[in-house]
Amino acid sequence: MTASCTSSRVISGLLALSAGAGFGLLASSASAGGFYLKEQSAEGVGRAFAGETALASDASTVYFNPAGMTRFSRPVATAGAYALFIDSEQTDQGTTRTAAGPLGSFPAGGNDGGNPFDTLTPTGNFYAVAPIDNDRWWAGIGINTPYGFQSDYDPGFFGRYDSLKSDLMTVNIQPSIAYKLNEIFSVGGGINFQYVDVELTNALPNATPGTPDGLFKVEGDDWSVGWNIGLQAEFERLDLGIQYRSQVEHDLDGNLNISGLTGPLAVQNGTFGATAPLTLPDIASAGAVYHLPDGKTRLMGDVSWFNWADFEQIAISASNGAQFNSPQNYEDTWAVALGGEHDFSERLTLRTGVQFDETPTRDSFRTTRVPDGDRWWLTGGATYDLSETYSVALSYAHIFVSEESLNRTDSFYEGTPAQVNSTLRSRNTGDADILAVGLTATF
Repeated sequence: MTASCTSSRVISGLLALSAGAGFGLLASSASAGGFYLKEQSAEGVGRAFAGETALASDASTVYFNPAGMTRFSRPVATAGAYALFIDSEQTDQGTTRTAAGPLGSFPAGGNDGGNPFDTLTPTGNFYAVAPIDNDRWWAGIGINTPYGFQSDYDPGFFGRYDSLKSDLMTVNIQPSIAYKLNEIFSVGGGINFQYVDVELTNALPNATPGTPDGLFKVEGDDWSVGWNIGLQAEFERLDLGIQYRSQVEHDLDGNLNISGLTGPLAVQNGTFGATAPLTLPDIASAGAVYHLPDGKTRLMGDVSWFNWADFEQIAISASNGAQFNSPQNYEDTWAVALGGEHDFSERLTLRTGVQFDETPTRDSFRTTRVPDGDRWWLTGGATYDLSETYSVALSYAHIFVSEESLNRTDSFYEGTPAQVNSTLRSRNTGDADILAVGLTATF
């Protein structure tokens, strides 16, 4: 068997691992601030992604900082699979709705919606790096899901006028290149070809309380392009890295369906073409890794800034001229991670980490679609070299999510005699666990 045939079969196997893990499926907002997904490296989960911008321990450096590709003298491929176990609960704090006309407010009624994330949520990714000129140039590719959420509340949920089902899925394909400037500095960058698919549903109140609800459903998708660039520096005991990922601006195109409205509102029932803009945030990160004199222990840190403030609203334009706006008013956020790892033998490395990750949501605009709160990550993991070719990484993370209030008012049929206001008052609690496995092959 030739070396090229062996490499082809190994890469095919790594791709199959990603696909079998639900590659391209959705993850929940419980895993990162807003609906950004941090799970882009199985090994990185174990150190809470501390130092990731300055590291290049496997091929996932394509995503975290493509400048790190210059550290590999041979082709390397990494696949990761992740299982998310999420617990989330909404507690009604007096949710109300109005009726058309001067009849005042009424309790919205309904159940607590159950755990909207009560099924195991898988996701995965794949990366590959190869030197194309051993002295100067490297190329790589990454395929992952950097943003996503999936929630589905039980019928009759008290917050049904805010949300019932929410699905957002992205697939990001990132060809990258890196250049070694000298023995200390390297630069790298990539183009991000990104696909997004969205489906959102919620109940629509009819004019009179007690009348069965209508249903609002919108779905759409889009391809768009972004970019990223990074720099790494390697000193005797200190590695440094910075990276910037651009915004990706999507223009979703799809369909809007309204059903179940009665009386004068029934004229709004139907299926229409729909468009909606979606801007995913730019991200700036900086990291450092310090190598202790023993040559076996590393301390690391990372800080990231997320430009969430441009996500101001969900704005849907229907082909019949109707406009549907849901204010979000996200805020810019920071995430800070610290971690360490130690080589216990030539084959075994253990690691741990902690991270604080801010939520971009605010009380008066927070929604049950993304019932978000500040997060603390506590993580641990290990890498074991099976042979000179293969290594496997196993990691676990527990995420503590702060309790947060939801207190938002949305208006339906605004400016008409049938206007109904819904005020969601709720308390969200939850946490999450992540299991991650990664396989790296060096050729």
